[in-house]
Amino acid sequence: MSRSLLHGMLWCCLLLLSGCGGSGSSTGLSVYITDAPIDSAIGANIGFTGVTVQGSGGVYAFQFSPVTPDLYQLQGGVEAFLIGDAQIPAGSYHAISLDMNAAPGTGASFLTLADGTLHQIYIPTGEPTRISVPIDFTLPTNGQVNITIDFDLRKSIIQDPNDPTKFILRPVLRAVNNDDQGTISGIVSASLISATTTCSPTVYVYRGDVTPTDVDVNAAPGTTQPVTSALVGLNDTTGAFNFTAAFLPPGAYTVAFTCEANLDFPDSAENIAFTSIKHVTVSRNGNSVVTLD
Repeated sequence: MSRSLLHGMLWCCLLLLSGCGGSGSSTGLSVYITDAPIDSAIGANIGFTGVTVQGSGGVYAFQFSPVTPDLYQLQGGVEAFLIGDAQIPAGSYHAISLDMNAAPGTGASFLTLADGTLHQIYIPTGEPTRISVPIDFTLPTNGQVNITIDFDLRKSIIQDPNDPTKFILRPVLRAVNNDDQGTISGIVSASLISATTTCSPTVYVYRGDVTPTDVDVNAAPGTTQPVTSALVGLNDTTGAFNFTAAFLPPGAYTVAFTCEANLDFPDSAENIAFTSIKHVTVSRNGNSVVTLD
């Protein structure tokens, strides 16, 4: 069992003891966290202090002692509990919020770079620390719903322009119902990776049949942007370069490989090269396999 998953189970137990919910007929809601990773780090510990669920019948908050999971370990379909089997009334819900523990100067959230150094991640003073993500779902009476929140580190972390030893956190989240999602996995040809002297191998995933673009959180509304991304890693057993992009709503997607993800800064436009592009359809609870060559 991974350290992150074990910690997640412990947080779940604490929440069951300390969380508060509504009265009347209730149902179980579990909320998980996963990650779309970044290239420049080997760890990203982000602090959380609570989860809030908003619905037509009210707002239900679950507060807990600060926890700081390493989101970098939660990629490729791996996830961890934030709250488990929370008892709230049956009904319709439209948003889930995360309370962040990332105040400036506290070191409560931090990034571990490839050289092993730790760097503060912080939400600037005056910016919201409760981040809401829209998701419509219905909790049936005496039923169970599982929601996964994808914390997109690639879009969320920006180097502080005034202090390069620190990083600004502006969380970008998306949520998906675990009963209505699928996975894209596959192989990247070794020739694509060896075609450049330096390669930061990453797969970007987009909704629909589109022309791939870089990540730019400041892009105009309606501009094509990736839904998520996945790092490409060498499988020591098979010798293949594999990737997995998980927790995707069913539908059509464009999958694009680049060696230049390390040149893609989240708050500006870059002209990075995509050397293989494929189109694939994700089915509910299915795994769509693609070869990028």
